[in-house]
Amino acid sequence: MITQRSRLKEVMKNPCGRRFVVDVFTRMGMREQFADNPIVRRTRIGLLPKLTGGAVSERDIAELIRHLNRRPNGEDIEKQG
Repeated sequence: MITQRSRLKEVMKNPCGRRFVVDVFTRMGMREQFADNPIVRRTRIGLLPKLTGGAVSERDIAELIRHLNRRPNGEDIEKQG
């Protein structure tokens, strides 16, 4: 389960998560390969709003986390017993 404390490498295992992270870096003028840097991959997802200077909001992170924590049928993982 992905949380604010999850690392980018965990988020990037999902294709949607990887696309999000790569888009963030390209919006900041960095190359796509920057996302594959080992130091960057160890960064916690909750730090992105501070590291990007507001280019990514807390709301964006919350939506991404909610999206990544869904099962393929659309049900939330945390709501299932």
